[in-house]
Amino acid sequence: MRILLFLIFLCLATPSMKIVACTGFFGTRGEAALVGNNEDYFNTTQTKLVVKPPEGNKFGRLFFGFAASAPHYGFGEFNPQGGMNERGLFFDCFATPPLPITGSVNKPKFKDHPFEVLLAECATVEDVLVKFHNHNLDFMKNFQIFIADKTGQSAIIEGDKIVRKSEWYQVVTSFYHSNPSLGGYPCKRYETALDILENSKGISIEQFKKILDKTHVENIQYKSRIIETLYSNIYDLRKGLVYVYYRHDFDNEIIINLKNEFIKGKRSYNLQSLFAK
Repeated sequence: MRILLFLIFLCLATPSMKIVACTGFFGTRGEAALVGNNEDYFNTTQTKLVVKPPEGNKFGRLFFGFAASAPHYGFGEFNPQGGMNERGLFFDCFATPPLPITGSVNKPKFKDHPFEVLLAECATVEDVLVKFHNHNLDFMKNFQIFIADKTGQSAIIEGDKIVRKSEWYQVVTSFYHSNPSLGGYPCKRYETALDILENSKGISIEQFKKILDKTHVENIQYKSRIIETLYSNIYDLRKGLVYVYYRHDFDNEIIINLKNEFIKGKRSYNLQSLFAK
């Protein structure tokens, strides 16, 4: 079965350039469990939001990502990059240097899109780790997955290795925590987010917005194209809310309530249209 045509270009990693990729961070303090992420890619890329309500045994879920030029495995003309489900489970992908994955070579491949399985069938970080442990992860040669849940757990799936949260926060960018020497490190975006979190006494939407602002990218030239942060999100995993910012404009936000979106039924949005007013 053909799986995952979208992986080569996740957040932009190519052998001929220094990796310019997304930034993600998770923190839990008191009643709060928040995730922030910047999605960086070519500035001509159309960004979309896809909503899938609960159906049968599948959890309600929403995905952020890019429009695709051709039908995409399990998602039509949409290339999912990250999202959240009704149980307060989050994921996002981060480009990394190429790394062969050998530990799961004899395990079965996912029958459905792995990201669909992740949000439709899993409620916690542990659910995801079990599900991925039982499947072939060869499709993750060029990226890693950051997962977090409303219980306060988070982890980075690096293919063969798992890096669990060891503090009240966790930060991820473009390098392997298990082996930074493979590339992408040192990383200014990582150090910036880490410094703010290490020196904070609490967490808030405003604080996470500040980190997103300080770690966003813009006007980075790659050949004849420009790379920038296309959208930024803050996920409130316990309240089921997503704060969305378009093209690193942090003075304007929309707030998405998952329950309200699921009531409207299955749908998709062009992110730019949500900020038209």
